[in-house]
Amino acid sequence: MLVFLLLLPVSVARADDGLKFEGKTSLKLTSLAVDIGRGVYWAHDSSRQGSGLVAFDKQGKELGAISIAARMNAVSAVAVSDRAVYLLDGGKTRWSRNQGALYQVKPSGTSGKVKYRAWDFAFPRGVTEFSAMFIKDDRFYVVAGGSGGGIYRFPDQPSRRLVNQLTRVSDAPAGVRAGVMNTEGSELYLRTPKALVTVDTDTFKQVSVVDLPDKNFPVLLTQDLVGRDVIAVSKQGVMKAIEAKGEPQPGASPTSPAPSKSAPPETEEPRATEVPKETQQFGTTIAVAAAALLALLAGVATLFLGQPRD
Repeated sequence: MLVFLLLLPVSVARADDGLKFEGKTSLKLTSLAVDIGRGVYWAHDSSRQGSGLVAFDKQGKELGAISIAARMNAVSAVAVSDRAVYLLDGGKTRWSRNQGALYQVKPSGTSGKVKYRAWDFAFPRGVTEFSAMFIKDDRFYVVAGGSGGGIYRFPDQPSRRLVNQLTRVSDAPAGVRAGVMNTEGSELYLRTPKALVTVDTDTFKQVSVVDLPDKNFPVLLTQDLVGRDVIAVSKQGVMKAIEAKGEPQPGASPTSPAPSKSAPPETEEPRATEVPKETQQFGTTIAVAAAALLALLAGVATLFLGQPRD
């Protein structure tokens, strides 16, 4: 169960505020991710044919588009890990109404045709759409919205031949529309209709919640090219850098587990007072001497009192 810790107003930073991605055609972005190694942003543009994967430089200028021979339906998330770019196609497929696919490409540049790998997966019960994905410790995770919303994980060794079944690992905030993991892999930022929620990727607990100024605030999320700021991007490519995390409430520790209610807190048993060895030996000597003296006195008294009187 996710627990809210803080609700703060959003803080708009100056660095990328107002920067706009400029495509060779009108943009209709569905997701994007930062590629710090290449120094580019990868975005999915649903107005393009093919994969719709487009590269932009740090000024927002289009560098090129990647083409793959795969039929995609509705790409809802893009992620980057180890110079590989991933596209999550969470749309309905022509084979089944509850299957999607995860695609991987490894571009050598920012344009041209490339080969791809794909993993099919089945929609869990109640899930109608996926809004985000992230990769942690070589594991694929996806975030779903809708009535079956939650965070789901692919198998340890996902199959490329069979349909992969997803495992639910946590709840997710209601109405997740987009998300991005920070470059350290420690936190996940999720965009809901009214807020930006920070989730710890180890415990999947909510760390903080930042209230967004209005419902028209940009929906898509990524990070800047130095992995410092979270950036909100509109579908038309306008960027706004935002402060994603506030201070925890006093007394709250999102990283420390709560004490168990069933087990009492551990207390250290009081130690017995230790007597120095020399003191112990001295006391023993006194006791032996006293006993010998008493025995001697008793013997003398017996000798004296036991003699007959004249």
